[in-house]
Amino acid sequence: MKIKELYRYIALVFIVSLIQGSICAQVKYENVNKSTYVFDNSKCVVYNKNAKRAIAREIVTEGFDIQKNSIVKDVFREVLSNQRIRELKGEKLAVMFECDNKGNVENVKFIFTKTPFLTPAEINKIETILLSKKFIVKSNLSSGVGIRFSIPCFLSRIQ
Repeated sequence: MKIKELYRYIALVFIVSLIQGSICAQVKYENVNKSTYVFDNSKCVVYNKNAKRAIAREIVTEGFDIQKNSIVKDVFREVLSNQRIRELKGEKLAVMFECDNKGNVENVKFIFTKTPFLTPAEINKIETILLSKKFIVKSNLSSGVGIRFSIPCFLSRIQ
């Protein structure tokens, strides 16, 4: 009887350690050029842990219109080689932006439909370029309000 209980206890400890290990493996941190990227595989999102966050500012997700949506496509085309784009042909993701009400990009997140497929170096290059971009925003929002929106990116449509 005691041996059975010991086996059960060992099996339980083994199962719990496996589950805990898989939960911990869901979030991975990658350092590139003084930036730490969080690869959250459970949420299929990648973001820069060191990114500047808007302090006590209202962020809205509606009531505005964004123009120049081709920025995302152009940046991906600039960063990824033709061969890399062909490798990722069937992949898709969304890029979530936080901007001021003038369209200046302040923060970027990458949302994947499945496990993130871009390398940390690719994400760093894409983020760096996107942070220097500006969208045209049409709205009646007050000057202290930020905006948040996503733009889908289908890699099969980039070439």
